[in-house]
This record gives sequence, C-alpha cells and structure tokens, in this order.
Amino acid sequence: LQNDDQASLLYPDGNHSAMDHAMPMTNSDLYDWEKYEKLLDQMRPTTYKPSIMALGSKIGKCWTGVDLSARSNCCLTPSWLTWKAVESSKPMAGKAIFSKISEGVPMFEELLKGSVNPNCPDDFLGVWWQRDGSGAETLITWHEADWKSKKEAAKQEIYGWTFTPSWMGYLVSAGRFSNTLPVDISPSGKWVRLGGNQFIYTVQPGDSFTDPDTGAKVEYIKAGDKMRVQLNDCLDPSKGWGWQYLVQQIAYKDATGKVVLTEHYDELKRRATYETASICYNNFVCCPTEDQEIQLYSSIRDEQFFYVRPDPDTEAAPADAEMDA
Repeated sequence: LQNDDQASLLYPDGNHSAMDHAMPMTNSDLYDWEKYEKLLDQMRPTTYKPSIMALGSKIGKCWTGVDLSARSNCCLTPSWLTWKAVESSKPMAGKAIFSKISEGVPMFEELLKGSVNPNCPDDFLGVWWQRDGSGAETLITWHEADWKSKKEAAKQEIYGWTFTPSWMGYLVSAGRFSNTLPVDISPSGKWVRLGGNQFIYTVQPGDSFTDPDTGAKVEYIKAGDKMRVQLNDCLDPSKGWGWQYLVQQIAYKDATGKVVLTEHYDELKRRATYETASICYNNFVCCPTEDQEIQLYSSIRDEQFFYVRPDPDTEAAPADAEMDA
C-alpha cells in the first residue's frame, strides 16, 4: 500500500485511511481554534455528495472485471497472511473478534465492552457508522480512547474500529496496530480536528443539506450526526473542502446498560445484507447496470472484525509482571 498508484485507488483523497493514520498528538499540534473556528463556521458544508465511497464496480466494470467492492473475496490469501503476521507480532492487541452487522445488539455489546473514559464527551459515546466511507472500515467507537480532557484525546487505531475481512480491510488493519489518531475538539464542540486537514463537523439543529446535483434536501442527515470533511488547507479554511462522508450513531447504551439501536441501523443492515451483481463467490463483476454499480460500491460486508481494548488494569499487568521479574 506504500505504492502511490495503489494508494490513489484506495484513497482518492491522498490519505491512507478514511480517518488518517496520524502520529500521537502533542500540545504543539493543537489547532488554533480562536483564530480559525469562526472561519470554519462560515465554510461549513451545506451540500452532501460523498466522494469517498468504495470504488468497487467502477474498477470492476471498466478495468479488470474483478469485484473490488467491500464484499469482494479477491486476493484474500496474501492480504490475510500479511495481517495475521502483524497480529502475531503485536500480542497486546489480543485476537480479532469476528461478528456480523446483521446480528445487531450482540455485535455492539462486544464493541461497547470495557471501561468508558470519564472524559469522553457524551456525544462521542456509542457505536458510529462511517456511512459512505471507505470499503476497508465501517464502524468506530470513541469511549475507549485516551481522553486527556473533554476536548483532547488520542485514539489507538487498532481498538474500537471495525474492518472488512477483504484484501483491503486486512491490509489497512495491519497498518493500524501502532498508529494513534489525535482528537482535538473546538471550544464550541461543533468541530473536531483529527490531524492534518481532517475535520469532523457536528450537525447542528436547523442545519440543512442538499444534493449539489439536484438541489433536493438530503433528509437522512440529522442534528447530532457527524460529517467528516477534508479541508483543502487547515491554515486557510477559506479555500474550502474537498470531500466528505457522514458518520452516524447506530447504537448506544442507555442508563441501565442496555444496548439500544438507533434509526440509522436499519440502513446499515440493509446495505450489509442486500444482493449485489457480483458473481463467482464475490470475485467478479460482469457488465452491471448503473443501478447495480451503485449497489456494489454502496454495499457493506456483513461480517466485520475488530479488537476491543483491554481495561487499563489489564493493559498494565504485563508491564508490572516484567518489572517484578
């Protein structure tokens, strides 16, 4: 994935992850919100046309005939071996958990296990869907991150992030074991910077988004949803943003600890379970119609794999044992 041509296919934005493989954040990396937040408010998105959907059938039809969507079984063996070798060299992460989106609550109970950092803001709790994001990753949690305060955190990218068991998902996850994502929230709470030009905007009551091609209102975007926005220049927000996708909460724990599904889960499950035009065990695509192409690159793989972060006491145990030895 270090090859520039390969990277440009997987991540048209130029990044090697839908939410970046960033280095740990230091105080000097914190964004100058006092200087830039008002400018960001002026440039906030008012249209929604996701441009980072999995390439899937667009590649399959035009170039190779191979299904490269999130459902693809192409090239599984070499990518699986690479991932397995890296996992074996990183025993602290534990073993991956495989589960299905269509199972609903049981999967989300696993993702929401473990301690909740007391500094995690309420609007970051639960399980979130990277709707229309890359085909390599699907769901994310934030509660287990190292929240230094209500406004600043560092998230270990291997934990609380579900990956697609495909050639792309295995390779992307293999690169996550040692990566940390910085989280820097603005004073108003409306904006988050994830390092570089990567931002999240939290949809506010009264916000409205339209399809830039038709002018029609996008009805499924709700207040509280989060929108990943790639700025062209974080030091000059007036240059606008390049692409976007939606991040929606699909499950959370209520006051009793019971996992509750949100209205967005139905669409997630639909995309994970509908039939596509892929043939031969999801290896090839043969002359799909335009509607079938949309289904292919919008599809999600039902099965996902992920790692749950151990509780802090468990994480510290091996180091303590080594010191005692």
